[in-house]
Amino acid sequence: MNSENTINKLIEILPEVYQPIFGHPDLNIKHSRPCEDRLTHISEVCVSLKKTLNRRIRILDLGCAQGFFSLSLAQKTNSFVYGIDFQKENIDVCNQLASENTSLNVIFEKGRIEHVIEEINTGEYDLVLCLSVLHHLIHEKGYKYTHSLLNVLSNKVNAIVCELAVYEEPLYWAKSLPKEPIDLLSSLSFVHEIGIIKTHLSEIKRPMYFASNKYWYLGGISGDFKRIETKSHNLSKNRTRKYYFNKDNLVKIFERDSKNINYDEIKREVLFLQKPPSNMKTPTILTHGENEKLVWLAREKIPGYLLADHIKKINGIDTTKIALEILRQLIKLEKNNLYHNDVRLWNIIIDTENNPILIDYGSISEIPNDCAWPYNNFLSFFIFLNELYNKEFYDRGDIKLAWISPFNLPYPINKKLTSIWQKPLHEWSFELIYNTLNTNSNAIDNTYLEQTPIILWMKAMEQLATSNSKEIDEAKRLANRANKRIDIIIKPFKKTKTLIKKLLQTINYKNT
Repeated sequence: MNSENTINKLIEILPEVYQPIFGHPDLNIKHSRPCEDRLTHISEVCVSLKKTLNRRIRILDLGCAQGFFSLSLAQKTNSFVYGIDFQKENIDVCNQLASENTSLNVIFEKGRIEHVIEEINTGEYDLVLCLSVLHHLIHEKGYKYTHSLLNVLSNKVNAIVCELAVYEEPLYWAKSLPKEPIDLLSSLSFVHEIGIIKTHLSEIKRPMYFASNKYWYLGGISGDFKRIETKSHNLSKNRTRKYYFNKDNLVKIFERDSKNINYDEIKREVLFLQKPPSNMKTPTILTHGENEKLVWLAREKIPGYLLADHIKKINGIDTTKIALEILRQLIKLEKNNLYHNDVRLWNIIIDTENNPILIDYGSISEIPNDCAWPYNNFLSFFIFLNELYNKEFYDRGDIKLAWISPFNLPYPINKKLTSIWQKPLHEWSFELIYNTLNTNSNAIDNTYLEQTPIILWMKAMEQLATSNSKEIDEAKRLANRANKRIDIIIKPFKKTKTLIKKLLQTINYKNT
């Protein structure tokens, strides 16, 4: 019997021709689901992972049906593919197609998803495909079981591509599903939607995700990550952001909020990095994008450490060198009608050559204001100088000190910068501050700053404001600690209330 007769006979006994029959466009057989849209997304993932890993990748196709994706990916991306399906009829078709395409590295076997996941070894596969199969497992064995199984799988493989059925679909298994499909992947470190896919069952579309504990994937580009943060620095309180780090790159994924704060910040960073001032060294963008819920950016990382994380630990730090170099960068921006609205210790990196670099490019725009009190960017810069020179004051969280004037700065810095305060504000510029600070100390008289009544009054007011804000901070800290203790006390009562509620529901059910 020739191969065409064989494949025809095998197709006739299939419960459902779910996918196109690979390599047989000549067969006039109607299949249930179009597959090209999903194949395009998955092929892009495979090509990217292959480049990142610098080798041929190994793919596990769970629920491979008639083997369309397994065979297509083996052909398109030169990958090794292992396809499994619980229906013997599907595997018979797959093996026949594999025998017709001996140049492709594919193997097919009959098996169940859960058994294969339990049996595979860690590192055996780079990419696992779970395409519209997990909802059957959830319906059969439960959400918690399937969630736990995916957690096991995620720790054995490099990445997973899942197409997930959704709660709103008009099928018998839909009510077993979580209302948010992405919840099924909540145990994985990186999850990103790569497509919205039509089905043959209803008008409702299904999301397709790339998920991994080791790799990120955005816009056709992938990379590994070694560390994840949910805040940009130790003092940040923002929890709507994720940062993925490796040796060379940084990935930012921000939730879109009602005020568009996160969205606008990423967009400003992209806009600036795409066209920075010609004389300013900046990292290269790898990719950026957005969808309805998220906005993201992947770019090169500047090697070094945050000044804020080390300022108290560094002995003999040349604070004036740091101040002057940051001013040089602010001058470059100023000459291009650009301004940084958050010059703080946590937005400065000390690079591998001990040079300070101003970061947080999303804070750069044409608006000459600071993002927080006192809003004037020059006054905020003086607060930055006070934090830099008086690093013992830097324990304020993200609240700025009220130390605006130069009078509390060490001599001769205070005497140099006091001259600026004698000029009208419209004459101020970062270039003026730089030239004043960079004045040769020998060019000024060696007497200390005269303590005039105005200076004494301003210093006293700044000390009072700082003292009051410290007391407010301490009150907040104590209130937070009290709230945590209350939660600990109340928690057992909440559990008891839930148990009583379930018991009453059971009693009511039995009485009906």
